[in-house]
Amino acid sequence: SSMGLSTSPAVHAQVIPGVAATPTPAPAPVQLQVTGMTATISNGIYTILFNANGTGYSLVWQGKELIGPAKGFYSSINGGTGFVPTQLQVVTNTPEMADIAYSSSWGELHYVVRSGVSGLYSYFVATGIGNVGEFRTLYRVDGSIFRNGYNAERTGTFPTLSDIKQSQVLQNETFQLPNGQVYTKYDYSTYVADDYVHGMYGSGYGVWMISPTHEYFNGGPMKQELMVHVESATGDGVVLNMLSASHFGTPSVTIPPGKIYGPWLVYFNNGDIADAQAQALTEKHLWPYKWLSNPAYPLERSNVSGRLYLPHGRPAAGATITLAQPGGDIYA
Repeated sequence: SSMGLSTSPAVHAQVIPGVAATPTPAPAPVQLQVTGMTATISNGIYTILFNANGTGYSLVWQGKELIGPAKGFYSSINGGTGFVPTQLQVVTNTPEMADIAYSSSWGELHYVVRSGVSGLYSYFVATGIGNVGEFRTLYRVDGSIFRNGYNAERTGTFPTLSDIKQSQVLQNETFQLPNGQVYTKYDYSTYVADDYVHGMYGSGYGVWMISPTHEYFNGGPMKQELMVHVESATGDGVVLNMLSASHFGTPSVTIPPGKIYGPWLVYFNNGDIADAQAQALTEKHLWPYKWLSNPAYPLERSNVSGRLYLPHGRPAAGATITLAQPGGDIYA
């Protein structure tokens, strides 16, 4: 079942002092080059390179390499089993948009670059991925640039790799740092229903995960997930897109063939949180995206309205309504 959409309190925009406004991109034609199973896509704002494993291993935005030594953009299941594609298909190649799909036994992982958009869209069409405890896409960037995280609720600066290596390990991915503070990658978890944008920023650069809807996630309004952290073995900045996961007691799920996850947008800017929030609002207004044509992705949506009455005249203000198939567990 899918997560019901609910009205959540607005997150107040946060502005980083001394950060100049992100330049307004001048639309330029999208350019795609494919050689075998590798691809290079550019739209005049950024250029991204994909290897034969379907991993984005180089991202140059406004002339700056943002991935560098980090692992890059990729997908995995169950904590580490990697996506291994056997085919690369060019779905769309026009001056306005390039859509490429890496296919494996799991399904199709699509990357989409659009003219004038400072970000990479992506979506996944399931085929044989089956039962999983975790399914995610990850965006690992240069940890020496991206030192700060935002989880749609709060911001913070991550420990350095040097600090982590000098720490005492308390439990799984939990460290007592040299200064006595305790850091865990779970520090920046938050409620999925409240998350439309999270990411990492620093040194005048930002990489943000924008989810314009929650309709393709499993889990109800109290579902929590990981959002951002620093990789303790490498120091990579990690921006997570947890599409399905068993963290915090959520059960494993069986992903049906034909299910579409996304599209979501990995947005690139100068590190300004308020700008990333504004882009998230823009993407929400554009949902469902008219540029995606798939029978499993309806372009017409409905509204549900009504009144909620609780017994004994109790007030219903602030309640959350979840829309789901009858029966079963909304968190599965």
